[in-house]
Amino acid sequence: MKLRQKQLKKVLIALANTDKEIGYIQGLNVFASTFLINDVCDHDAYWIAKYFLKKMKLKDVMKSEFPKLKLLTYQMDVFLYNYLPEIRDHFVEYFKTLSELTYILGNTGNFNHLFHIPLVPHFICL
Repeated sequence: MKLRQKQLKKVLIALANTDKEIGYIQGLNVFASTFLINDVCDHDAYWIAKYFLKKMKLKDVMKSEFPKLKLLTYQMDVFLYNYLPEIRDHFVEYFKTLSELTYILGNTGNFNHLFHIPLVPHFICL
């Protein structure tokens, strides 16, 4: 196993063991690896991830049944309906609902582009 993979495994195990409410869920690896890719050590990556999960309320998005994700999807639908109807129509043409779109994006690792917090490497290192 490569160094980054070992670090990611350590971070994910630690996160799953210290937060029993969400444990390990799909997509947590993409989130946690963002820090490791930017040369943050595994210890710091763990604490940064804990900060985002708790203080930035990302944990609410990742809870079982994804209640916050459903709310964000609904808000995106209303926004698109009111401000970008052509884009919404395009999505609806290819997907039955925006929930289906977010499910597909989430399972392909592209979901973070819809609702993300931009991470700038120099900000993380401060």
